[in-house]
Amino acid sequence: MIGLSPVAILAILVPSLLVAGAVVFALAAGPLAGTIGRAAARLDGGRPARAAVALAIALYVAWMGFGSLARHWRLETETYDLGNVEQAAWNTLHGRFFRMTTDPEYEMNVQHGTRFPELPDHRWAFHVEPILLAVLPIYAALPRAETLLAIQTLLLAAGAIPAYVAAREMLGRRAAGVAFAGLYLLNPNLHRANLFDVHPLVFATPFLLGAFALGRTGRPRAAFACALVALACREDVAPTVGILGLIWIAGGQRRLGVTTLIAAVWGALVFGWIMPHVNPQGSIFAKRFVLASGPRDLMRMIVTQPGVVLWFLMRPARLAYEAYLLLPFAFFPLAGLHLLLIAAPNFTTIVFSAHDESGLLVGLYHYHAVLVPGMLLGTAWALARVARRQDPARRERARLALLAAMAFLTVATGIAWKDPAWAWPGLDRSRLAVVDRARRLIPPDASVAASYVLGPHVAQRRDLYTLYSPNHAKADFLFLANCRRNGCDGMPRARYDAEMAAFRADPAWRPVFEEDGIVVLRRKR
Repeated sequence: MIGLSPVAILAILVPSLLVAGAVVFALAAGPLAGTIGRAAARLDGGRPARAAVALAIALYVAWMGFGSLARHWRLETETYDLGNVEQAAWNTLHGRFFRMTTDPEYEMNVQHGTRFPELPDHRWAFHVEPILLAVLPIYAALPRAETLLAIQTLLLAAGAIPAYVAAREMLGRRAAGVAFAGLYLLNPNLHRANLFDVHPLVFATPFLLGAFALGRTGRPRAAFACALVALACREDVAPTVGILGLIWIAGGQRRLGVTTLIAAVWGALVFGWIMPHVNPQGSIFAKRFVLASGPRDLMRMIVTQPGVVLWFLMRPARLAYEAYLLLPFAFFPLAGLHLLLIAAPNFTTIVFSAHDESGLLVGLYHYHAVLVPGMLLGTAWALARVARRQDPARRERARLALLAAMAFLTVATGIAWKDPAWAWPGLDRSRLAVVDRARRLIPPDASVAASYVLGPHVAQRRDLYTLYSPNHAKADFLFLANCRRNGCDGMPRARYDAEMAAFRADPAWRPVFEEDGIVVLRRKR
């Protein structure tokens, strides 16, 4: 967490960073202009530009890939969501289509006081993500949690390629394309998603950028294919793809736009038929809005009570979140509003379903990565219109100086908002070795209820439960870890420790393994 109140963020932090960004701009436009201009000129060559983007991608994959794996090996990944994604993939691979037995909604019932019925044992009762079927051949060759983490890192890194192409086409310079690839790879929202387990939603990020870039370069079939892949990443990407279709229609690519709009009807099919068929209560996320009872009620409120909606968006916690999103781009996306609309559906979901104190509003979790394409493209469009009436030399100097300022603001925002990518990913596998010894004592066909941090290490089984769920009473084994943080499994540390002590004292269970805070209990027969 950033450790500042929303008012302090808005009154002190954001202005301070903007002033520092202005200093960087002044330096880049003044004494450093020649150096930056010469570097940009070299990058305008096709081979140097491609080499620079490839190097940036390789560095990202090395750093973020290692960070993601190290986090898993330090027992910092959890059942939500690496464990349940892997369980669904593993069960599908073994003929049980998207079977997932961790019940996220029961967790919400306990932690947040919601009252939804227990979900069926199916991933699509929670999210519809056909993209996982495309991942299965790779996962089948190397069925490990690390495979899923590596795929996510590679996909996010690959988004730098369409970021480069789109900016190159919009700004007319390869050097600008390289700069935007760098802005993309440095964005803290990308890092938070990459270092927070595995979520098919974030897989959509490179494909949304790819769809736009391919459409821009006159390859409508490939653009449409990317839009279809983005649709397959999660049900709530459909409105975003629909907006992309409208942008293409407005830009004169009517056939591509109309076809994409028709494909986006997939979202209505998912929300209106597939999810209710799997889960009679429908999408559980449609019930979590703070200001409205659901999406329809929210749309009605936007139309009939825009003042209330505006008041809500202007509350300090939400203004601070909006500043956090826009600050890396020096607020330029607001000038490219028609492309920023690509981010609107998921932005709406975040700001209208988060309480003021929610970690969502300081950039935590993975949901924000899918906002990056809209912000990046809106920035490129706005930057292309900077100093258009000036002579070419002045125009390019101003644009390069702005890009330098944005690079500074991106890094500074990440550091200020505690982007985990800027911390050394320490590697300690000693406790992982203990976990490996413990889990070998659990038969592969046994049902297990596990602490959150152990769930991803025993997810390759038909039945995996959390300790919160009443389903733990059906488990053959309990796989427990002591708490080494302020809270574990969504509970304060003291409560979690008490729960673990109660399990260990329960005469229905007998100890099988205990070492370094890792405990295996087996149900007595």
